[in-house]
Amino acid sequence: MSDEPAVKRDPFRPDDLPELLREALVRKQVFDPADAPHPLDSNVSESEALELYSAIRQNRPERSLEVGLAHGISALAIIAGLAANGSGHHFVIDPFHPTMAAAAKR
Repeated sequence: MSDEPAVKRDPFRPDDLPELLREALVRKQVFDPADAPHPLDSNVSESEALELYSAIRQNRPERSLEVGLAHGISALAIIAGLAANGSGHHFVIDPFHPTMAAAAKR
């Protein structure tokens, strides 16, 4: 037995995040439904996505709410955590999305 203290590691690693999310962060772009690329400019980092994923995995919420969507990077991390837990729902409200803004002006 070694006298060295055990190295404490986070229980979750970047590889636990969905491949789609990791690819978007590496490429620094996402694609819309018409397959047009859009640069990432206001998203969480990989470490922040992993923190969100870890929080969801550890706290096991049945519901979560996110205000503001941008390109969906944080939503992907949260949804991945819920999926890995086997239950839960994630709701997103984006008051700045063009369709929401247009509806508010009516």
